[in-house]
Amino acid sequence: MNGLSLPTFTEAHLPDGADRLKVLKNWLTENGITGSHLKDTADSIKNQIFEVLTFKDIEPTYMKLLEGMPTQSGQDEGHSP
Repeated sequence: MNGLSLPTFTEAHLPDGADRLKVLKNWLTENGITGSHLKDTADSIKNQIFEVLTFKDIEPTYMKLLEGMPTQSGQDEGHSP
């Protein structure tokens, strides 16, 4: 992450129901990351998380959301919508 040295971010930083991205950005700001570096650093952290994210990491509430979303199965099979 561009040679930054930040303290460890733990689950203790994330109260139940908290807006995770907002908490992350506040934590970065508290540790001296501001301006355009704030967005770049937050994006870098998000990308690193998604690179190692596995199915078991997805919380049940997000799974319910995904299950309720319509699929595009017709397009997947080469059919027109």
